[in-house]
Amino acid sequence: RAGDQEQQQGQGSGGASAAEGIVAAACRSDRVVEALLGAFQALLERCPQSDTDSPPPPSSSSSTSSPPPASSYERQLAALQHLAPLLQLPREAAAEELHLAVQRCLATALEPLAAAAAATSAPQAAPEQSDISSSSSSRRGAACATVAAPLCGAEAVSLAGYLVHCCLEGAEREVLAGHKGSKALCAACLTSLRLLLAALPHPDTLAFFLPGVVSGLSKQLFAAGTAIGRSGPSAPPGASATAQALICLCQAAVTVL
Repeated sequence: RAGDQEQQQGQGSGGASAAEGIVAAACRSDRVVEALLGAFQALLERCPQSDTDSPPPPSSSSSTSSPPPASSYERQLAALQHLAPLLQLPREAAAEELHLAVQRCLATALEPLAAAAAATSAPQAAPEQSDISSSSSSRRGAACATVAAPLCGAEAVSLAGYLVHCCLEGAEREVLAGHKGSKALCAACLTSLRLLLAALPHPDTLAFFLPGVVSGLSKQLFAAGTAIGRSGPSAPPGASATAQALICLCQAAVTVL
């Protein structure tokens, strides 16, 4: 009986090790990871709707547009934190489709934050003559207080800076690869950057990242101007990425200045 128990334990341990090998092999497959990211993107697309589609609680105050619940913001920030390490994958470590899937998930997670910032930053009424002499810093502080921007908080500003760096680095990496680079991936990185800048509507916060943003976008625009003469029209960044770079540069300048 003791021998039977030992044999069963050996079979159980062997089965466990075999299962671990199967899981590890599956995780090393680009197609499996791409499918997981597709499922994650679908969850990101549906989760905010459950909050925004639900009717707001009755209130005696005047009817004003309120931002989505804080739980929705927390979900988006948690998703960004989980996606951040995947943005540093080298080009050779995964297929182009996997890198594109990561960027699609990043853009999907940033869209509710950018939409909330745009919806709550409505233009204010014209000030009275007596209020014109107020300092620009006080006006900027009042505007920042009315904008729902979780990425501008003290807890998430470092994450925002890291995401800005990763988006610019990913686009630059494709440009430096020449003909081996991907124009689609370069455009996807800059699209994510555009949504990220839209989710950072506070001038003081975005001004901290402005030098790096302008430097990275200038490299993209310079590469776009010299790509045809150097590597031909098939090399990145391409027209779509160049358009996204111009939008990002204009958006950052208008927000800060």
